[in-house]
Amino acid sequence: MEWGRQIADLRQVCFVNVRLEHLYGPKDDDSKFVSQILTSCLKNIPELKLTHGEQKRDFIYVDDAVSAFLLLLEKANQQGRTYQHYDLGTGQATSVRQFVEMVHHMTESETILLFGALPYRDDEMMYSAANVEPLNALGWSPQYTLEQGVQ
Repeated sequence: MEWGRQIADLRQVCFVNVRLEHLYGPKDDDSKFVSQILTSCLKNIPELKLTHGEQKRDFIYVDDAVSAFLLLLEKANQQGRTYQHYDLGTGQATSVRQFVEMVHHMTESETILLFGALPYRDDEMMYSAANVEPLNALGWSPQYTLEQGVQ
């Protein structure tokens, strides 16, 4: 981010820094959290070991992220600034536990959810959500709810 600001300050380029929240959607990598939970519940694995699930994440559907990137590309040179920063998410944080329980319910899974079976990582981030006001000011807002995206 800092080198982008320095380059932009030289006025040689318009630099837009985007901090992307928890992206998910079709054909996502199987090693990612959302894909793992969906696959586990759909396959009805016997049990799923999880943390307590108190961490909160801002889950953003891939189509919403793409629409934001397209808008930023369109508006980049119209902002009158050489360096711009945007958070990209929905602006709403959902607990990991709520997310897992929602997927479990939507898939009608018989998997036993073992919340608290795994410890938090030492450097576990407990809260992350985007400040989407700057994107909203450009006319962007997410079109998919978490439930719609998972569906």
